[in-house]
Amino acid sequence: MLIGKEIVGSEKSRRYFLLLISPITWFRCFSLIFGRTRARTPRIAFAQYFILSCVIILMVGSCYLFYAVTSDSGQYSLYLSDVAANKTSMYEGRKRFDNLIWRSVLKTFFLGTIFGLIQACNFYLAAQWRQRLCDRFHELLFESSNGCVLYETSQKNEDMPRILTSDIKQFTTNFCTVLFGSIFFAGLISVLIAITLASVFLVLAANGDATGILICYSAFVICLLLILPSTQLYNWNLLEQSKLKGILRGYVQRIKTNAECIVLYGSQRVELQYIKRLIAKIFSSMLISSISFALVNFPIQLLTALNGMCTYVMPAIVFFFVRKTQTTELAQAYLTAIPLYSFLITVLGQLLLIIEPALITVTMGDHLWTVLNRLENIEKEYKKRMEYERNYAIRHDDTNRFTLEHFNISIPDAIDGSLLQSDINLDAIRRQCVLISGPSGCGKTSLFRICAGLRPIDAKQIILPERRHLLFVPQKPYLPLGDLRFQALFLLEHRYNVKDADIYQLFKAVNLQYLCERYTFDTVVDWSTVLSVGEQQRLAFLRLFAYFTLSSNYNQLIHETLVLFDESTSAVDAKTEHEIYANLIRLQVWFVTISHRTSLIDLHTKTLHLYLNKTSEQQEQIPNIQLPEITDDFNANELYEAKQSQAASKSNTNTTESLNWRYVMKIFQFIHLPFPKDDQYLKLQTIIAWIVTLLLLGISTWCTYRFTKQTASLYNVLSDYSSSLISLDSAKQRITSDIVGYAILTIATPTLFSLTVGGGQTIASLYSRRQMIYLVDFLLDGNDNNLLYHSRHLTQIPSFISHDISELNSQLFYFIFGHIYYTGVIGQIILAIILSILLGEQDGGPLGVLVVFLFVIGFFIFTNILSIVFNKWVRLDEMKFSEFVTGHKRTDLQAEQIALSGKSACRIEHEELHERLNSSIRYQMHSGFLYSIIVGIVRLSVVNTYLINYGIPAAIFFYSWYKEGLADPTKASRFVTLSVYMYQLYSSWNYINYFADPLIRIQSIGIRIVNYLEHLRKTKEHQYHLAINEQKREYKRRKSDEASITLNHVNVYVPESSQLLISDINLTLSPTDSLIITGPSGCGKSTLLRLLAGLIRPNENQATNFNVRICPRQNTIFLCQQLHLIQGTLREQLSYLRQAHGLGSITDDLRVRQLLNEFRLGHLIEQYSMDGQPQSWFRLLSIGEQQRLMMVTALVVGTDVIDLLILDEITSGCDEHTERIIYEYLQRSNIQFLSVSHRKEIEEYHTCKMTIDANRHSYVISRHK
Repeated sequence: MLIGKEIVGSEKSRRYFLLLISPITWFRCFSLIFGRTRARTPRIAFAQYFILSCVIILMVGSCYLFYAVTSDSGQYSLYLSDVAANKTSMYEGRKRFDNLIWRSVLKTFFLGTIFGLIQACNFYLAAQWRQRLCDRFHELLFESSNGCVLYETSQKNEDMPRILTSDIKQFTTNFCTVLFGSIFFAGLISVLIAITLASVFLVLAANGDATGILICYSAFVICLLLILPSTQLYNWNLLEQSKLKGILRGYVQRIKTNAECIVLYGSQRVELQYIKRLIAKIFSSMLISSISFALVNFPIQLLTALNGMCTYVMPAIVFFFVRKTQTTELAQAYLTAIPLYSFLITVLGQLLLIIEPALITVTMGDHLWTVLNRLENIEKEYKKRMEYERNYAIRHDDTNRFTLEHFNISIPDAIDGSLLQSDINLDAIRRQCVLISGPSGCGKTSLFRICAGLRPIDAKQIILPERRHLLFVPQKPYLPLGDLRFQALFLLEHRYNVKDADIYQLFKAVNLQYLCERYTFDTVVDWSTVLSVGEQQRLAFLRLFAYFTLSSNYNQLIHETLVLFDESTSAVDAKTEHEIYANLIRLQVWFVTISHRTSLIDLHTKTLHLYLNKTSEQQEQIPNIQLPEITDDFNANELYEAKQSQAASKSNTNTTESLNWRYVMKIFQFIHLPFPKDDQYLKLQTIIAWIVTLLLLGISTWCTYRFTKQTASLYNVLSDYSSSLISLDSAKQRITSDIVGYAILTIATPTLFSLTVGGGQTIASLYSRRQMIYLVDFLLDGNDNNLLYHSRHLTQIPSFISHDISELNSQLFYFIFGHIYYTGVIGQIILAIILSILLGEQDGGPLGVLVVFLFVIGFFIFTNILSIVFNKWVRLDEMKFSEFVTGHKRTDLQAEQIALSGKSACRIEHEELHERLNSSIRYQMHSGFLYSIIVGIVRLSVVNTYLINYGIPAAIFFYSWYKEGLADPTKASRFVTLSVYMYQLYSSWNYINYFADPLIRIQSIGIRIVNYLEHLRKTKEHQYHLAINEQKREYKRRKSDEASITLNHVNVYVPESSQLLISDINLTLSPTDSLIITGPSGCGKSTLLRLLAGLIRPNENQATNFNVRICPRQNTIFLCQQLHLIQGTLREQLSYLRQAHGLGSITDDLRVRQLLNEFRLGHLIEQYSMDGQPQSWFRLLSIGEQQRLMMVTALVVGTDVIDLLILDEITSGCDEHTERIIYEYLQRSNIQFLSVSHRKEIEEYHTCKMTIDANRHSYVISRHK
C-alpha cells in the first residue's frame, strides 16, 4: 500500500531561508492581503486601514517607552554607585530615587497597556485578513461559471479544505505575528525601531565607543548563522510530518466513511496494519523533529545566555581590556549603559524568534499565491474555452433541441488523447426523451459532464438548452445541510407557505411517505448518511416534482428545462422507477437518461447505445407507456396551486465543560495508556528517554546556577571599581581568573537546556505513538469488533488520531521540560528554589525574594483568572473553526454534485460556508481580544523585569536599610550586584505566566479527547452487553450441519427504533440454495443484512424464541452497496480480502488474469500491471468497474475459505450483459450466494426469492424451478 510516497525529494531540497530573504516572496505575501483580496464593504476596509495605522503608531510609541524604561534602569545603578563612592549623600540619592521611581512605574504600566492594545489590533487584523482571503477563494470556487473551479479542484486532489481552513489561518496569524508580535516577542516593526534606538543611545552613553554594540551584533550574527540551517531542517521535517498526518487523517476519514463496508468485509486488521505502518512513519518524522527542534532551540538559548554576558560581563571586559583609558567616571557611564546593552541584545534575540513565524508566513504565502493563480487560471481557461466553443459554433443554445454531431469522448487526462467513443450522432427535439445505455467504462458519465460544461467538447456541433435551463441528477444526489422540508423544496427559489400536507403528497409520490413518519419536516440530520442510496435517489425525483408543480412559473419551466439523469434510479426498485418516470411524462418533462436498465426503454422516445469499441447505435421508439391512474396520492394540478412554506430556522446548542479534577485525572489516564502488547521495545525506549532527559535537566539546572553566580561575580568587578572599592589591577585580575570558566558555562548552559527540550519532545513522540496505536487498536482490533461501525458518526476521530494526540503531548512536554520561549516547570521549580536561596544569602536578599514572589504571584493570579474565561472562548473558537473545516470537507466530497446542481447549489453552499466563516471569525476575534489582555499582563510582567532588576535593589537600599540605620555607603555597590540575582530569579519565576498558553491547549485538547474516548468505551461496553444478552436469548452464529442459513421468528426493526420493517421471518436455506431479496427501497432489505452480519442487534421487542444461524464470519464475505477500495497496486487491491481472512498476497497471477478477463477487467493489467504504480482505485474507476473489481477481489479468496457470498446491490452500476456474466460465473462456482437487488433480470440465477411487502411488513418466499 502507499504510505506517504507522494512526499518526494523536490520539497526536501527546497531552501526555505531563501524564501525568507526573497523580496518576491514577501511581495506575494503582502499582495495576498492588500492587492488580490478586498474587504466586504468600504466601511470595513476603512476600519482595517485605520486600525493598521493606529497599531503602527502604537508600536513606535512602545519603542520609545521601552527605551525610556531601560534608560531609567541605568539611573538606579548610577545612584547606588554615586552613594558607594561618596559622590552624593544618602539623602540626596534617595531623593533622586523618589523622583524617578514613580515615573518608571507609570511608563511600565503604559507600556504593558500598549502591548495589549497592539495585540488586540493584531488579532482583529488577522481575523479580517483571513476573512478577505477566504472570501476570494470562495468567490472563485462557488461563483465561477458552471462551478468549473470547484469541480476541477476536486478532480485534481488540491485538498482545498486544508487550504481554505488551516493554511489560510496559519498564514494570516503568522503574518500578523511577524508584523505586530505575540506574547513572547515584539513585532518586526517594533524590533527594527528598537534596534535603531538602542544602537544610537548606546554609542552616546559609552562616549562614542561602539565596541560593545559590535560585540552584540557579532553574537547575533553567529546565532543567526547557526539557526538558519537548523530551521531549514526543522521546517522541512514539519512539512513532511504535516503531509504524513494529512494522509493519516484522510485515510482514517475514509475508514470512518466506509465503516460499514469495512466491518462487513471483516478487514479491520488489514486497515489496522496499514495505519500502524503510517503511524511508524509519523513517529520517525517526530523523532527527527525532536532533534531539529533542539538544534533550533540552541542558537536562541545561546543568545539568551549571551544576553546575560553582554549585559553584565561584556561592558566590564570592554572597559578594562579594550579601552585605553579607565577612570571611575567612565566606569559609571558604562554602568549606566548596562540596561541599554540588555535592551539591545533582547530585541536582537526577538529578531531570531520572529524567524519561525516568518518562515511559516513565506512558505504558506508562496503556496497560497500559487494556488490562487491556479484557480484563477482554471476560470480563465474555462471562459476562454466556452468563448471558443461559441465563436466557432461548436456549442449552440436551443431550448427545444438536444443534438450531438460527430461527438467524441476522450479518456480524462489521457496523455495520448485516447478516445472512449468517436463520431456519436444524436438528434432529439423537445418531448423526445432519450435513453443512453452501454457497458461500464464506455463514456456515458463523461458525456454527462461534457453536457454540463465541466469538460471540453470534442465535436463538430452540440446543441442543447443553455446551462440555466439544464437540471442534472447524478447517481448520488446532492444533499445540502438542512431540514427535511428544505431537502424536498431545494430547487424552489421561494420556499414559503407550502403546506405540510402537500409536501407529504410529494413524499408519497416517490414511496417515501414512511420518512414523514420517522422524522418531522423540521428534523435536521446528515441526510447523506441517514438515507440509503435508493432513498436519496427518490428524494432527488421528489425535488423535480416540487420544481415542476410548486413553482409559480410552472408552464415556462416545462417548456424550457431539460433534465439529464445519470443512473439516477440504479438503487430504486422497478415498480417505483416506472411510477416516477410515468409521472415525469405526465408532467411533460423533457429528459435524457443514462442507465443500464432495459426496463426504461419503453419510457423513452429514442435510445442511444454506446459500445466499448467506440461505436454507437441510435434507435427510435414509439412508446406505448402504461401510465398508472392518477390518484389522490399525486395530483399535479392540486400541488401546482399550493403555496410554499417558510424555511425552518436552525438552532445549535453548544455546551462547554470546565476543567476540574475529574478531567485532570482522565487526561492523566489517557496520557499513560497501556503500552502495546506487541511492542515492548516502545516501553524500553520511553524509560530510557525519561532517564536521559531528567539527567540532562539536572545538569542543565546546575549549569544555570553556576552561570548566575559567575555573572554576578564578574559584574561586581565593574561596580566595585566605579565605587573606588578596588584598584584597576585587581579588577583585571578578577576578570582574567573567572572568564574561561564563564565562557564554558555560556556554551554549556544553552546546549544542555536545548538537549533537555529535545529530550522532552522525544518523550512526547513516544507517548503519541503509544496513544495512537491504542486508539486505532481500540477501533479496529479484531474482526468481531464492530466499534468502527457504531462510532462512524464521531467525525472528529480522524483529527484526534492524526493531529490532536501529537499536539497534546507536545504541549504537555513543553510545559514539563521547556520550550524556545520558556523553561519547563520541573527545571523552573528547582532553579527558582536554588536562586531564592542564593539571593537570600546576599545583603537585602530576603526582602528581594519576597518582592519577586509578590510580583510573580500577582501576575500569575491575574493571568490565570483571565485564562479560565479565555479557555471557554478558545474552545468555542475551536468548535466554530472545526465546523468550518467540516463544512469544507463536506463540500469537497460533494464537489461534482454541487457543480452539476448549478448555481442554486453553489449559492447554498457558499452561503452556508459564508455563515460558518463569519461565526468562526467572530469567535476568533472575541478570543483574540481576551487573549490580548493576557498578553498585555504577561508583557507587563516582562517589561517589569527592568524595574525589578534595577529599581527594587535601589528601593531596598534607600528605604529598608536607611530606615533601620544599617546603611553603609560602601554597601551600595553590593546592591548594584543584587540586580543579577534579582534578574535570574524574577526571569525564572516569570516564566510561570507563559504557562497559560500550553495549559490552555492541554486543557482544550485533552477534554475533547477524553470525552470522545469515554463515548467510545461506553459504546463498546453497550455493544458487549447486547452481545451477551443475545447469547442468553440463543442468538447463534455457528457453522451449519444441515442448513446453511436459518432464521426463526426474526423481526427486523428500524435501527434504534421500535418501528417494525419485517415481521416474523422464518427461512431455511440448504447449502445448494441461492436467495434473492427484493422489495421497494426502505422496506428493510439492507437492515436485514446488517442484522445477519451483527452490525445491529435485535430490538428489545424481538420475540423470545427467535433464532439466527449463519456461516461464521471468517467463511462469509459481505459485499455491500458502498464499496471500499484501497490506494495501492493492483496486486494489493486484489489481495485485500485475502489478507482480511488471514491469507497472504495472491500468487496465482494466471487465475487472477482469467478472473479479470472473465469480468471484463483485463485492461487493468495491461494499463497498470499487477505491481505497477500505486493507484487510487476508488477515484480511478467507474462505479461499475469498482463493483466488478471487488467481485474479483472476493473470488480470489478461494472456495476453500468462502462458503457464502452476500451481495447488496453489487451490480447496480453494471449493464445487463456484465451482470449476466457475473451471476453465470457464480452459478458455476461452488460458493453459495445471497443477493439484494431490485432487478428482475437476475432472479433466474437464484433458486429462492424473498419479496418484502413494505406496507404489511411481511414477506413471501417462492422457489424458482
